[in-house]
Amino acid sequence: MYDLTHLYLELLEQLPEPQVTLIGVSFGGWIAAEVAAASSHRISRLILADPFGIKISDRERRDIVHLFNTHPETVRQCEWHDPARFAPDFNTWDDDALVRYARGRESLCVYGWQPYMHNPQLPRWLKRIAVPTLVLWGASDRIVFPDYGRAYAALIPGARFALIEAAGHHPEVEQPEVFVDHVLGFICE
Repeated sequence: MYDLTHLYLELLEQLPEPQVTLIGVSFGGWIAAEVAAASSHRISRLILADPFGIKISDRERRDIVHLFNTHPETVRQCEWHDPARFAPDFNTWDDDALVRYARGRESLCVYGWQPYMHNPQLPRWLKRIAVPTLVLWGASDRIVFPDYGRAYAALIPGARFALIEAAGHHPEVEQPEVFVDHVLGFICE
């Protein structure tokens, strides 16, 4: 995660704009939080949607559903408010799409396997985020429950937390209009 964070920090330094709004969803939210905690001088606002990255409970209790050691149907039910409508049907994907998906999962394993989907140091560094921050959460997310999101937001000074109803772990997919309304309202204030 350290190398990935620094890759994105270097990318931010190469952008022509002096500052950008940084938005990260799920694993991308974890990356965005790491980037903003490391250096936020190129970031004007931060929006995190259902991010991974921290551990809030004791070592015996899982905060995040284990995506690789849980039956795929269980993961599907936990991930979506309405899986019948929004969960991908892998049987309809062509080979190239399946390979891209598999490579993405492989990358997720590289960055998030040990420790599982969190950086033990991140909770103490989130206080360094010095930009307005919005943490959005799907109310029906059972991959990472909303209380995890509330705890995440509480670790970032001044961060706001908002639930998006009728959405699971991907509110940007299940409730795109509501998601965009939250994003635009936050960016334009």
